[in-house]
Amino acid sequence: MISLDGFDKEADEMIASTMADNTRKTYASALNLYIKHVQEAHSHSPNNPPPFPITIRSLKVFVLYMKRKGSQYSYIRTLVAGLSYYMKSEEIPDLTQDILFKKFLNGVSCKMHGKSKKYAKKPIHPNDLVLVLRLIDLSVKKESKLAFLMTVMFFGFLRISEALNLTRKDINLKQNDMMEVLIRNSKTDQEGKGQYVIIKDGGQAYSPFRYLEILNSIDPDEKFFENSAEQFNRIFRIHLTTISLDANKYNSHSFRRGGACYDSHQGVQDCMIKKHGRWESNAYIIYVNIEQEDASEEISKKL
Repeated sequence: MISLDGFDKEADEMIASTMADNTRKTYASALNLYIKHVQEAHSHSPNNPPPFPITIRSLKVFVLYMKRKGSQYSYIRTLVAGLSYYMKSEEIPDLTQDILFKKFLNGVSCKMHGKSKKYAKKPIHPNDLVLVLRLIDLSVKKESKLAFLMTVMFFGFLRISEALNLTRKDINLKQNDMMEVLIRNSKTDQEGKGQYVIIKDGGQAYSPFRYLEILNSIDPDEKFFENSAEQFNRIFRIHLTTISLDANKYNSHSFRRGGACYDSHQGVQDCMIKKHGRWESNAYIIYVNIEQEDASEEISKKL
């Protein structure tokens, strides 16, 4: 006869066994710290929310309390992750994933680190991208690969982490004027299923379709850039200095931001830009039914 008692406890033990000891202990203490400090803030001022029910306001109070106590931001994020774990395990809405709370955490990070996020880097303008591409010697294989990669980063709104993992087999030419770019690893693809970005040829001088010849001379598993993000930025900034731009105001993120900003200036709808760029910074995109190809075609026309 199988006992039906203790299933919840055994399930919790199974989950706990997958965590490192320090993580498990921190997660376990997160709820207790939350209750203690939010209750203390509420007792001091009734205008502050009580610990329960957990709300975005009470989470903000907890984070700010820990900040004022001198806790490191990394520790605060770990405590927030512990509260997220608690809410999921109790099958209640995980408010730590709310877009406004995420923005709040980003603000706390910027404030505590005393510097702006990477998004402060300037976007590369198409005219400047053309000048950079003209400096590249296409007779040299690695240079030609770099030129192709830069244009894909601009048109595909790629993050540098996505670009550095890109190989020849990830580029699939569907038609003479359309390619599929497979993003195998992305911060917004938590399950690792891979995401496709579709790029269509709009006839621009800085279009990836101007550099397709390199695809015939590299192996399927060969990367378009073999070095680090730091090395990519170093090369990019050398070119920027050559065309008389302040290289310190740009980095690899300037391609992703540049493509998105230029499209926005050209009148492309925000929802299409966010769909094409795989952004999660606005919950609105979740509720908009846009086909990837439709968004990408509009993007490529305007770039």
